[in-house]
Formats: sequence, structure tokens, C-alpha cells
Amino acid sequence: MAYLDTKANANVDANLSQLAQIETVKNLQIGTFWKLGDERALATYDVLMEMGFTDEAAYRAHQQHPLHLQVKAQFGAYLAGPLATYDYQVR
Repeated sequence: MAYLDTKANANVDANLSQLAQIETVKNLQIGTFWKLGDERALATYDVLMEMGFTDEAAYRAHQQHPLHLQVKAQFGAYLAGPLATYDYQVR
């Protein structure tokens, strides 16, 4: 998961959705923050991106894929602050 704080009016969906073209990326989902009144919510971040990988090798291949590096380089212009990530393994 990656939590993103984006600049106002940044259209991030088109940029991030390109990552689904990488063969090792599974189930790419992009969502926006839904304000439901929970004070514990990570309201600092307005966009969440989640994707899965079959194993660590697939994750590492994605990290070095030219399309991922291109999106990453272009995406900096949309960020209002540093992103946060949470990598996890399903038990």
C-alpha cells in the first residue's frame, strides 16, 4: 500500500493506473479518502494505492521496471508531501 498526499486538483488516476500494465502487478486499486468522521483515520493522505505481487521476486521486478521508474519520476510533481508505504504479507 502507498498513501499519498497530493496537490490540489492533481489528476493522479491516469498516471498511477499505468502501473497495471506491469506484468508482475496484481489487483491494482486506487482510491481516495472517504471522510467518515473517524478521528483515527489517516486524513493527511488523500489517495491510497494498493497492489499485490505473487512473491518478493515479482515485487522487486516491479520496482526496477522501466514503466514504474517513469511513473515514479513523473509523479513527484503531483505530491504535496512524502508518501508513506506499508508492505505486508497475507498470512
